[in-house]
Amino acid sequence: MSQLRKFQQEFHTALLDQNNVKNIEQLIDSNGISADKRINVYRNNFKFNLTEALRSTFPVIYALLGEQAFTIWSYRFIAEAPSTEGNLHNYGVKFPKFIQQQPEYSDLQLPYLVEIGEFEWAYHEVFHETEIQPIKIENLASVNPSQYNEIVFEIHPASRLLKSNFPLIKIWRLGNGLDSDEVDLDAGGVSVLIARRELTLEFQQLSNEDYNFLRLTADGHTLGAIVDTIGSENPDFNLQECLQRQFQRNNFSGFYIET
Repeated sequence: MSQLRKFQQEFHTALLDQNNVKNIEQLIDSNGISADKRINVYRNNFKFNLTEALRSTFPVIYALLGEQAFTIWSYRFIAEAPSTEGNLHNYGVKFPKFIQQQPEYSDLQLPYLVEIGEFEWAYHEVFHETEIQPIKIENLASVNPSQYNEIVFEIHPASRLLKSNFPLIKIWRLGNGLDSDEVDLDAGGVSVLIARRELTLEFQQLSNEDYNFLRLTADGHTLGAIVDTIGSENPDFNLQECLQRQFQRNNFSGFYIET
C-alpha cells in the first residue's frame, strides 16, 4: 500500500472516530498542535456539511423534530453511515429508517415520521432525476393490435410512486410552510405519483386503480397481465380511460413488446 493511500485511510478513520487517531498521529507533523485538534477542524466541517445536506433533503423531518433533536440524530446517522462519495445528492436514503431505530422514536408520537421521510426522499430523487421526453399515445400506432397485451410500458424516470395511510401531501405542505391548517390524521391516506415534467414538480393524487396500474407497470408487467390482475378485483376497470390519463400526465417514457 502506498504511503498516500495509507494516510487517506487513516485520516478517514480518524475523521469518523475521534477516539481512533493513534495511527494518524504518526503521519502528521504536529508542529505544536495535536493531530486530533487539526483533524477536528475537518471533522466538524464534515459533520456540518452532511447535516446541512440532510436538513436540505428532509425539511419536514427537521421541522417536526426541531434543530436539537435533528442535529443529534444526524450526527448518529453520519457516524453509522457516512457519505462515501462526493455527490451529496445521493446521501440520506437510509435516514428515515434509521430514525425509526432510535430509542427515543417511540416517545415522539409521530407515527407518520418515517413515511414523510420516505416521501421527502422520493421528492428529492425526482427533483434531481434526469429529464427525458415522455412518449405520446401516437407512439403506439406502430404496434400491431395482436401485440397490445404484450406491451410493457416504462414509467418516466422522474417519477416515484407512494401509498400511505397518512395524508402525506398535507403533512408535507404544512411542514414546508405552504399550508397553515391543522392536519387531520384520520382524514384518510393518499396514493400519489411524485412527478417532474420539464421544470414542473407535481403530486398526482391517484385512484386505487391508477395506483395499482402504475405499480404493476413499474414492476415490469405486460399490459395484458395488468388488465387481468386489476380486472379480477374490479370488473368495471376501463383500460382505455386509464391509459388516456397516464398519457395526458406524461407518465410514460417508453415501451417495448415482451417476446
